[in-house]
Amino acid sequence: MDQVPIALSLATVLAEGAPFSAPPSGASRFGHTLAVGDPQAPLEKLLEILASRDLLAENGMLREDVRLVSIGDHFDWGPVRERARAAYDGLRTIAWLAAHPADQVILLAGNHDLARVGELADYSDDKFERARAEADRGYRDEHPVRPEPAFCAEFDLPSWEVASRDLSAFRSAQRDWVTALLRSGRLRIAVELEGVLLTHAGVSTVELDRLALDAHARTDATAVAQALEARFVRALRAWRGEPLSIPHLHAPGNCAGEGGGMLYHRFTTHTPDEWSVREDGLRRRAHVSQLAPGLAQAIGHIRDKKSLQLLGLDASNATIGLLRTLTVLEGRWRYATGAEPSPSQAAATLVHLDGAMLDADPRTYQLFDLERRAPR
Repeated sequence: MDQVPIALSLATVLAEGAPFSAPPSGASRFGHTLAVGDPQAPLEKLLEILASRDLLAENGMLREDVRLVSIGDHFDWGPVRERARAAYDGLRTIAWLAAHPADQVILLAGNHDLARVGELADYSDDKFERARAEADRGYRDEHPVRPEPAFCAEFDLPSWEVASRDLSAFRSAQRDWVTALLRSGRLRIAVELEGVLLTHAGVSTVELDRLALDAHARTDATAVAQALEARFVRALRAWRGEPLSIPHLHAPGNCAGEGGGMLYHRFTTHTPDEWSVREDGLRRRAHVSQLAPGLAQAIGHIRDKKSLQLLGLDASNATIGLLRTLTVLEGRWRYATGAEPSPSQAAATLVHLDGAMLDADPRTYQLFDLERRAPR
């Protein structure tokens, strides 16, 4: 893995420069098309995963015949002692990925990415340090400075937990990169490849209704991706630096409650709780019956343990590093490891790519081979 230290050095140089996005290469096709689950882990681990599959070139970049989709959430991981590293490695990760041609590495936005221009849109590093220090007192130490509602009102955040855990590795330089990648069109919300719709957390029939897609388009991954991207681009054109939202699809959290919409989705068999549907109708949970029939999707956002819990299954044997697939057909659902296509084109299929990279062995962490629709 001699390429890994070369790639790390390159990423350091890139992260310390101005935000940059490489233009498309114009390649007509790639030999391998792969997707990787949420890179919420040290950059070194992501690179070791890629190197162990012989996907890195000697110059520390991806091989020219490899196309990669990063499924979103490039920031925020690890315990308190790792916060400084997590903040810097988030920058290095997105800088290294964006240095590849735009048609070779496709960057999808996750809720943690858009939080930089959402919940944290007006935060300086100093303001965030103050908010996080107070949140730590309440959430981690259980010795709050004042009641949580007062904290939320001052900092316009949903909870102590959001500042102390969920968004704990924020730096304003990350927002600069996210903003630049959004403005350039590099950071996207959806893409279709090999007949699969890739988004950070998946779409349900609710989103398809809001996109006003006809019966045929609802089963066409290309049509759905194009409709989602059109809404995203329209929102970006209207965006003037306020917390970014996508009407009817995504809204960041604030002191009134947590964010909602398609970047927060988790599919469940449970009755939605009070946090699942906001006043604007955006959801954080969707029932498995709301997966779109005939549509193949691949997502990140949720680890196996959480999926098992939400599906009412035994989470004691949750996997690390493996792909899993939720399939729904004629009212029946099945959740299992692997990523094989459903035997029926009428099925709703949701491949889960978030293999808990932070805790996984790089040698066994599975990527999603889109051409074969199988783990790699």
